[in-house]
Amino acid sequence: MREEFGSFDKYLWRFVDGKPIISQRRSMKEVPARTEISDAMSKDLLKRGFKFVGSTISTPTCKPSA
Repeated sequence: MREEFGSFDKYLWRFVDGKPIISQRRSMKEVPARTEISDAMSKDLLKRGFKFVGSTISTPTCKPSA
């Protein structure tokens, strides 16, 4: 990944076009277990040989806490 993207964070930022996701959710109950972005991230990470990176695990990476 370092050779292709420069760093792991640059790789991750490409899934959101380099812009943070601003969420208006008021509680964790409102946060979806998976999103289109987390599905795409998970699929790509698995294709690259990562293990244990399902969509549900990827979602918190996409949505930082407020």
